[in-house]
Amino acid sequence: VASEATISFNIEETSQVSYQVYDLSGRMVMNNVLGTYTQGAHTANFNVENLTAGTYIIKVQAGSTANTAKVVVY
Repeated sequence: VASEATISFNIEETSQVSYQVYDLSGRMVMNNVLGTYTQGAHTANFNVENLTAGTYIIKVQAGSTANTAKVVVY
């Protein structure tokens, strides 16, 4: 990712969705609430221009469900 990444997620019930970005030492470097989403598949974009080049872990939380993925910023 160079400037903007797309998050894809599928939720089972209407929930508030947020994401947190962590560096590899476990420090949270970004935290954002996306808002309330209805049941189904969704996508959202987030800007990574303020992050230095490197590998990060993104955690997407929808209600009580959370998933993580690796993001590489160039």
